[in-house]
Order: sequence, then structure tokens, then C-alpha cells
Amino acid sequence: MKYAILFFIAFINSILGYVLLKGKSNKYNVYYFLVVLSLTLWVFGVGMFYYFPYVHDNDLFFVKLLYFFGALIPTSFLGFVILFPDNKNTIKE
Repeated sequence: MKYAILFFIAFINSILGYVLLKGKSNKYNVYYFLVVLSLTLWVFGVGMFYYFPYVHDNDLFFVKLLYFFGALIPTSFLGFVILFPDNKNTIKE
């Protein structure tokens, strides 16, 4: 299975996002979980697209999945980036 690494990465990313979400549920972790979830589902879609290359109905479904979660990656990351750099934890000299 040549694309097993994609499924492994998706699995590890989803576990990491879940652990961070359940550890301390604040808004930073929720937005990071959304980024990780969209990346995980996108990687899963890429793996399924390449794993079933000759099934036309599945190809169309997974292509739509790729575009949908591919569009969610920058959207969720933008929300994380806007939220993250607040000035509460600045170093004072």
C-alpha cells in the first residue's frame, strides 16, 4: 500500500488536534483544532482519491471533498492567525 503514509499522517494529526482540544478548551485550541481537522480531512481525501483511482463515482466525490476541505484550510488558518497574536503575553523589559 503505497499511500498508507497519508492515512497515517491524517490519523496522527487528528489525535493531536483532539488531545489539544480536550486538554484545555480555550479559543486558541478550538481554532487550532479546526485547522487540524480541515487538514486531516483533506489528507484523507487525497489518500482516498489516489487509493481508488479507477472508480469514477468515488473520484468525483473525493475531488469535491478535496476542494471543500482545501478551501477550509486557509479559512480556518486565517481565523487562528487573527486570534493568536494578542498582546497579553508580551515580554516586558
